[in-house]
Amino acid sequence: TDPGLAKRITVEEQKYCLLSSQIEKNHKERVLKKQKESVETHEIHWKLLNAMKRINSHTCEIADVILSAEW
Repeated sequence: TDPGLAKRITVEEQKYCLLSSQIEKNHKERVLKKQKESVETHEIHWKLLNAMKRINSHTCEIADVILSAEW
């Protein structure tokens, strides 16, 4: 229940979203170019990326609750 940390998480979320979008775009480009390694690892790559998005979403929800609470 650290409001300072919760605020930092909300700020970092924007950076994460940009990074996540870039990683997703780069991966799609490699798959479309039929790069063997990217095609072979596409499913696991996609699952990991989606799991990280869910973790980020839940973390931000917790931070929002902390920031909205009256201490």
